[in-house]
Amino acid sequence: MRRWLFGLGSAVLTSALGTFINLATDADSKPWTWFVVAGVTLLSGALTAYAMPAESGQDDIRTLRDVTEANLRALADHSELPTRGVGRSQVNRAELQELLRTEGSFVITGEPGSGKSGALHGIAEHLRRQDEDVVLLTAETLGEAPGPVRGDVTLTRPALELLNGWQSEGRGTLLIDGLDASRQGSLTWLANLVGDLNGSRWRTIATMRRFDLRYATVWRNAFAGVPISARRARRDPELRDVRHIVLGDFSVEDLERLAAADSTVRAIVEHSDEDFLRLVRNPFNLRLACQLLPAAEPVTARDRLDLLQRYWRTRVLDQPDGEERGRVLGAVSQEMVRQRALRVPSSVVPESLLAARRAVLRDGVLRESQARLAVGGTEMLVFSHHVLFDYAVAALLLAEGDRSRLRDALDGDPNLVLVARPSIDLHVAAVWHADHTRQAFSHVMIGLAEAGHSIAGVAAASVLVREARRSEDLRWMTELPAGPEYSAIIGWIAGVMSAVEDRVKEHVRGVTTLWASILAAVGTSLASEFDHDLASQSLRLMRALDDLEPLGPGVSGAEDRASFLVRLMTAALRQPAEREWYGQQVARYLPRTLGVSPEPANVLRRTLTPEIMGGWLTRYLDFYVDNIALIATADAQLAEDVLLSSWRLHDDSEAVTPVSQGVVAITSTRKQDVAHLKWLIGQKFEAYLAAVGLERAVPVLATVTTAEAPYLLTSASSYPVEAGAASGRVDVVVGSLRHTVSRESPTIVAAFTEAMRASKMSGADADRFVTAVVLSIRHPEAWSGVLHAAAENFDVLGRAFVPALLAGGLFVHSGTRESACALVRAAASRLSPPEHGVLVAAIQSLPVDVADNVVELTEVAELTVVAEQLPLTVVDVDEAAVPLPAHAVDEALKQAIDAASVDDAEPRLVDALEAELWRAVHDEPEEYTESLVIWAADVLVAHRRPKPGTPLGELVVKLCLAAAETTSSEDGAVEQQ
Repeated sequence: MRRWLFGLGSAVLTSALGTFINLATDADSKPWTWFVVAGVTLLSGALTAYAMPAESGQDDIRTLRDVTEANLRALADHSELPTRGVGRSQVNRAELQELLRTEGSFVITGEPGSGKSGALHGIAEHLRRQDEDVVLLTAETLGEAPGPVRGDVTLTRPALELLNGWQSEGRGTLLIDGLDASRQGSLTWLANLVGDLNGSRWRTIATMRRFDLRYATVWRNAFAGVPISARRARRDPELRDVRHIVLGDFSVEDLERLAAADSTVRAIVEHSDEDFLRLVRNPFNLRLACQLLPAAEPVTARDRLDLLQRYWRTRVLDQPDGEERGRVLGAVSQEMVRQRALRVPSSVVPESLLAARRAVLRDGVLRESQARLAVGGTEMLVFSHHVLFDYAVAALLLAEGDRSRLRDALDGDPNLVLVARPSIDLHVAAVWHADHTRQAFSHVMIGLAEAGHSIAGVAAASVLVREARRSEDLRWMTELPAGPEYSAIIGWIAGVMSAVEDRVKEHVRGVTTLWASILAAVGTSLASEFDHDLASQSLRLMRALDDLEPLGPGVSGAEDRASFLVRLMTAALRQPAEREWYGQQVARYLPRTLGVSPEPANVLRRTLTPEIMGGWLTRYLDFYVDNIALIATADAQLAEDVLLSSWRLHDDSEAVTPVSQGVVAITSTRKQDVAHLKWLIGQKFEAYLAAVGLERAVPVLATVTTAEAPYLLTSASSYPVEAGAASGRVDVVVGSLRHTVSRESPTIVAAFTEAMRASKMSGADADRFVTAVVLSIRHPEAWSGVLHAAAENFDVLGRAFVPALLAGGLFVHSGTRESACALVRAAASRLSPPEHGVLVAAIQSLPVDVADNVVELTEVAELTVVAEQLPLTVVDVDEAAVPLPAHAVDEALKQAIDAASVDDAEPRLVDALEAELWRAVHDEPEEYTESLVIWAADVLVAHRRPKPGTPLGELVVKLCLAAAETTSSEDGAVEQQ
């Protein structure tokens, strides 16, 4: 304000001077000259004011420097350790160098007591030694509105304007300690300041507890970016969009370095076991241990809570004036909670307790922080560390004697959980350890569930997950009745298990049996009275346990987990329409329970009924097929049932089915789901085959290669296949396996035949396998693959398949002839003379054109055919050989077939083939033969899949029926078989 007053005074003097000159030199001056003089002089005044040094700006800068000095002194304790003698030992962490090398703004985060403030103090001191402009603020002293920077020390200019106007050539760093410590508000103005400084010479480095940073959107946005550390241990996966570094415990090297430099730390290290050493690697815990260490007596503690309790007894309870000290700390804590601040005026302590106040200040429990930097400022009381405040609230405000007041406190002030979450953690842990029967703890947890205090409930669940080691610790849970409280507690536990650190996960793995027993109890409850919330939350617990230790035979708690799944699926099957979701979820785990007990197999079979398969989405069948090898290992027949039931499922409905939900919902259709299920069978068949073997897999191969109308000719159009006493047929199919059955069928045939090539079976096993194939397989393309594989593995399987050739059907069928000849070629040099004679005789008994073609394809000179001219035959439904009349070959049709018999045939060639077929059917039906028609139809449908009701579909049907016509040997009448 002073610079503007100076400018205004200068303007007035200048104006007066101008007027005097005007009047003295020109008595006849015009009025407008007054306006000119006034305008010039006012402009001069403004320029003068602007050119004057901003003395108040410099005052604000000096204020910030003073505040920084005061805050550095306050944070010095966090960068040092108390020693046995006079003085303190400096703490230098290895991470400090990484922090100093980092450019730009970022947040230092971590658990309470991990040394965040000490690291910030180290950064500030280093940067100051480098002559860098540094401003250090503590969030606990800032207000919700901009201006105050320490207590009632207020800037006269906006902080952004001040910092941007701070003239300097180098980088400036704004340091903010304890963003989580501002219990009054979110400090939105400060977050805006951090964002507005981006792009300026100023950067911001702040500290904040990890829990608070995860849920503080305003600060996540202010420090948006990628984590600054390349080390996994220094990054929080839940903060992947925040520029941060996680500060953890001291490394082993840090502790060794501190022990070498300080006798107090050295004494602790030398007298501590491994568990306590792990505990004191935390900076705050080490500081407490140093304060507790007497002359040479070792310090031990179970955990931080135990260490805090020992410290509290030493500094408060066991002192002669312990009661008075407790009242002082209670008054301070109560006022801090009320004000949502970590600094309160010293006047909150009654004058009658001034001696006790001085005592806790002297012993370092509290410390004084002046509100004003000037002499005479009101003294403010703060705890020497935020963790001590947390413990004070837990011990003095949340407990009353042996009774917990947690629920009462939250009922009266629900937002207390946001202010005192660390205190709640300490309180519920203290309740846990205070009563080995766990009755007090169960009372607290059930009360939180009844009142709906979820955040505090999660804190209690965290203690339960970390500490439960005996069945007695969880017995109270098995006795809880079904209801919203039980559901809430199960959900809290599941959430904690999914988020705890690796060390706790390792502990849970060691006590999986305990938690599985809880699931078994829940399953029993659901079987008697179904509760949707309890079922949902227990599935979350099941998933959490499975993530820690996947379910399977021999796994801890497998029987109890399997029991839970069986009972939940049974409950879902009672009302399949209303409880489908639960059945779908249970199906994820059922395959892995089959080796545990017989019950899972029985309940899995119940899900394969037409009612369930037709009503539920196919997702659960996907889970089964995806784990088909596991099912087959435990129960081969069940695995076969799963595959056959899934393959036979047909649904052409376009009804929409959900795939995933979220910002962008992904959907499918019922028809697409069924197609995906068959694709999955094709992908998993190889694994199934490896589990059950070739012979056992034949029924599945037969099912997935069985053609149906309109691609399958009448049953009369089939050829015999025999092997010993086994008798089967190979069908005449119009089109390839891919077009006539399923696009996945060739994949399954390929996996089957590849396994045949690698097979080592022989003797009776090979004979049984051949018998199974002869009895079951009917598609020519499947037979072709089988025969080729047998030929390539002749010494193991091929010899067993030779008898299947003797009936002649595999030679006569145009789709299997080439593969049958491949088996003959493989057999030619390996058969004994009698076996060779039998094979030659079988070939010689074939129709002459077929026999000639076989000799040509086998390229075996010894198979010379000497046979009379016999007509082609086709086997009717009664397996009686009925002669067909000889027909002349239709050359035009044959040429059209040859032209279109390539994968990428031009459309005009396919059109020509279709036209020739129509001509052959309608114009000259006597000129085509059965084999030529089948050949033409096969080529045609490979390019154009016929559909019912279309001209092409009609043509194919007519061709098939015409090919099946025969002439009776008795009366010469033409009869359609």
